[in-house]
Amino acid sequence: MHDRASHPVLVLVTALLTTLAAVPSLAEEPSFEVSAVVEPSGSYSEYRGFDLDTGLGFGLGWHFAPRWTGEVRALFHDGDIASTDTYQLGVRYAFDLGGSWHPFAVGGVHYGRSEVDYEVVCFRAPCPPHRSSDSVTGLFAGGGADWQFSRRTALRLEGRFAVYDSDAGDDSTDATDLTAGIVVRF
Repeated sequence: MHDRASHPVLVLVTALLTTLAAVPSLAEEPSFEVSAVVEPSGSYSEYRGFDLDTGLGFGLGWHFAPRWTGEVRALFHDGDIASTDTYQLGVRYAFDLGGSWHPFAVGGVHYGRSEVDYEVVCFRAPCPPHRSSDSVTGLFAGGGADWQFSRRTALRLEGRFAVYDSDAGDDSTDATDLTAGIVVRF
């Protein structure tokens, strides 16, 4: 008769269950997050002057490893002169420094669309405004910090730098986004 304590399968299952009991369960750690962000911005036209507007956006994240989160983010600006939509797919790495501030680095792929109204001078009325459209693809990198003010909610301050190729020209262009927002984890 075999000794049950020495059976290899039983020893393996016991070791696996002991290891799993020591790891926090997924129910204890938030696995997903939803964020809402705000980005102040503006543009200038000699005809209209300054056009200050606020971009609004949202993000969805999946916490797939202890410090890694995959995310998708969309940001929309609808100004009087220009309208832009930005979509980003990336990964974020969180640094664990203790305390309520959690810095992170983020990077990924970037896609954007923009429409700009240009005033044209014409000699016959009505003279409609000229509108141009452009789309861009590229990469982004950035960083920021979450201020964890409760177990499941945080204030996020972030900056992202995107480098992309535009349909309108042959050269690479860049843009900087500075955002603030609320993050809810579940």
